[in-house]
Amino acid sequence: MREYQVAIRRTIERPWTNMEPLRLGGVPKGLGTPNFSCTVSCKEEPYLEEEPYLLLCLYGS
Repeated sequence: MREYQVAIRRTIERPWTNMEPLRLGGVPKGLGTPNFSCTVSCKEEPYLEEEPYLLLCLYGS
């Protein structure tokens, strides 16, 4: 059974900074810093550690 954990953050660190994000909203041409980042982690079994699954960069107000 998979379990997902979702978090909205103002800043992110490794391992999230190593991932290619999915950018949503009014993305500026130079990309810039997103207003928020949404991290999604996943774990397969209750006893396993969470692993990065998806990074969303959210632009806009």
